[in-house]
Amino acid sequence: MHDTVLGQSSFKKDFIWNIIGSVCAAGSSIIYLMVVTRVVGDSLGGIFSYAYASAQLMLTIGRFGMRAFQATDLNQQFSFASYLASRVITCALMLLTDLIFLGFSGYDIYKFQIMFWVCVLKMSDAIEDIFHGEMQQKGRLYLAGKLLAARNILSFLIFSVILIMTADLLLACLISAILSVLIAIIINIKFIPRLHFDFSFKVLKSLFFLCIPLFLSTFFSLYIYNSPKNAIDRLLNYEIQTYYGILFMPAFVINLFSEFAFKPYLTSLASLWIEEKITNFLNKIKQLFLLIIVFTIVTLVVGLLIGLPILSWIYGIDLSPYLKEFMILLLGGGFGAGAWLLNNVLSAIRKPKELFLGYLITSITATIIAPILVKQYGMIGAAVSYLITIFLLFALLTCILVIAVNRTKINRINN
Repeated sequence: MHDTVLGQSSFKKDFIWNIIGSVCAAGSSIIYLMVVTRVVGDSLGGIFSYAYASAQLMLTIGRFGMRAFQATDLNQQFSFASYLASRVITCALMLLTDLIFLGFSGYDIYKFQIMFWVCVLKMSDAIEDIFHGEMQQKGRLYLAGKLLAARNILSFLIFSVILIMTADLLLACLISAILSVLIAIIINIKFIPRLHFDFSFKVLKSLFFLCIPLFLSTFFSLYIYNSPKNAIDRLLNYEIQTYYGILFMPAFVINLFSEFAFKPYLTSLASLWIEEKITNFLNKIKQLFLLIIVFTIVTLVVGLLIGLPILSWIYGIDLSPYLKEFMILLLGGGFGAGAWLLNNVLSAIRKPKELFLGYLITSITATIIAPILVKQYGMIGAAVSYLITIFLLFALLTCILVIAVNRTKINRINN
């Protein structure tokens, strides 16, 4: 009885602080764009919005899909020293990939620098994520939540103060990026005993091999989210990019929030699957889906009634002509949250190849339809493109989970 109470108390603390950290992390994207738009205007706001979306895509390289794998590595297949060494490699690859992408982009030097330093700013997320994965694995997710909140608040305050004082977007991005990386390292290393790196080629090769499908799935996930923005960047203008970025932000925040909010359940879902407690496993997933449905309905109602007036007031831009686009994107955010839950579940039960296949099919679809719909219908075409592709992803991942559960039940009966 005492252990049960302690377990419930620990989970409650983990859940609350994880939610607080998640709100700070997910909400920062909205607040960054708000400050930029207010201080330096729509055009630079469009550049920053696209830079942030691009950096979010590069962040998938920095994280390499390891968080779910690391947090559910209950048998200690890899040491934290190996995970930490892998993060040095992935962060280097993240910056290198970004530089290569920017080198071939044809952007002017100003946009080039903005996009690079925003990428460095997002790299701090990758750095702290490997520490937080270790804390979660050791039952200290509450600590990760506290540190996540602290680092995001500090990074935002530094960025905002510099931008407001100087009205120089490039300077704000540069200084806040460097300081954010330093803060992410300093506030996390003190909670990890015996910090060291294991660069064993054999071990890292095995770790990367196991996580490649998870990395590709996450990379394609962000690619799917960014496909309409990429089409807008090529076919429309910075002002439209700003409007779409603002309208899409609440939907993207729903996805980010769900990514963090479901993390406390990863370890328990993995345990239930390993122990073949399929009924309990499915009941837990049903409960989480119910939360998503309720949250999505509430978001749609609030969005319909007061969403655009609030966003217009926050960003200083008249968004009233875009109610249809906004509602389509919010609905897509609900399906995106469901898809991200399924992503975490399939990662926890070790179905990386099937997960990758679902994302690959959806990414190909997004690549085809996004430019067509944006060119033909403009802003609403971008919104519809997102909804179609994210619904397809949700449907594919649902089918994969159903097949995996049915196979497990059949194997258990046969044995």
